[in-house]
Amino acid sequence: MTLRRTPLIIHGFAFLHALVSILCLAGGVSDTVLLTLLTITMTVLLGLRYSLTMEITALTVALVNITGFFLGTLGAWLLGLFLAESLWTRAAATFLTTEILGWTMVLFSGKPSAGPIQVEPRKMTWLLVAVTLVFAVRIVIDLYFWQDGSSQESFFRTFMFAILAEATICSVLYMVKLAIEYREEARRSEFRYMVLKHQVNPHFLFNSLNILNSLVLDGRKEEAGVFIRKLAGIYRYMTAHEGKNLVRLSDELGFTEMYADLLHVRFQGGFMVQMDIRDEDRGRLVIPCSVQLLVENAIKHNIISAEDPLEITIRSNGTELVVSNDIKPKLTHGPSTGLGQKYIRQQYKDLSEKQITIEQTGGVYTVHMPLI
Repeated sequence: MTLRRTPLIIHGFAFLHALVSILCLAGGVSDTVLLTLLTITMTVLLGLRYSLTMEITALTVALVNITGFFLGTLGAWLLGLFLAESLWTRAAATFLTTEILGWTMVLFSGKPSAGPIQVEPRKMTWLLVAVTLVFAVRIVIDLYFWQDGSSQESFFRTFMFAILAEATICSVLYMVKLAIEYREEARRSEFRYMVLKHQVNPHFLFNSLNILNSLVLDGRKEEAGVFIRKLAGIYRYMTAHEGKNLVRLSDELGFTEMYADLLHVRFQGGFMVQMDIRDEDRGRLVIPCSVQLLVENAIKHNIISAEDPLEITIRSNGTELVVSNDIKPKLTHGPSTGLGQKYIRQQYKDLSEKQITIEQTGGVYTVHMPLI
């Protein structure tokens, strides 16, 4: 079935091109709009089928649009040299042009995608913008430039306009895309720096070394060894995932557990972390250090007491990860910068166009993070 889909797309659109050409010419109306729409649709479908990037697909739409217009015109002219000019000649030229364009695109596209087609909404938006602009240029050509198809001067004038206009469109879209990607990369770099700085800040390291010193002085060598391994594991995780935009949920939860274990030594019995994660969700993706940051924020801003432990719950429901904790605000604490949540929110927006949501109801603070 997989091998048959590409010929079905190309032959089907070639037949539709010929049929539309016959019906439009027989009715005395221009076939430009419908043929252009059919060509663009075929190009986009083949682009998705062969897993071309949105940028390459947009460029291909422009190239196919230009090539198709002039190849179809040239084909009709050549057929007219041997056959009496009629709507059948035009239909045959349109059919052959579509076949040539389709199979040429397949030739340079590699192997078709075996799995389901996945398209990021933001990239599809860029493709739609490019398609709209290319279509507009095609209409302008038909209305203002291609007034005398038999004129050589008209042909080359139209050709030059099409090349310049669609090259400009592709260049502008590419520059805008680069600017957006540069801004998003700057945000991600800022986030990674913030997380790294947060983890190696002197207070965390100082407290950890103090705890380790106490364990050694008390002769609790086995506990000290476990503490060292988990402390090393935290920094190993940070180093291994530095520069990554997303990590597996299972890895992030393991990192969070190590972090919580270190704090348990310091705040014995002062808080508890409960996890209820579906097995099928453990392979999903989240922002690096996002869960750990939320756990740290809960401990930082609430009273930690062995008599009334702070409860932190982490659970998944198939679409999102829900992190919640009791609200037990400290009587005195420093001002909150909100940087952690700010960057988590921005990372989700940049990478998936999804939002985190925050609720404070019934004495419980809850953060909903999408699973990617």
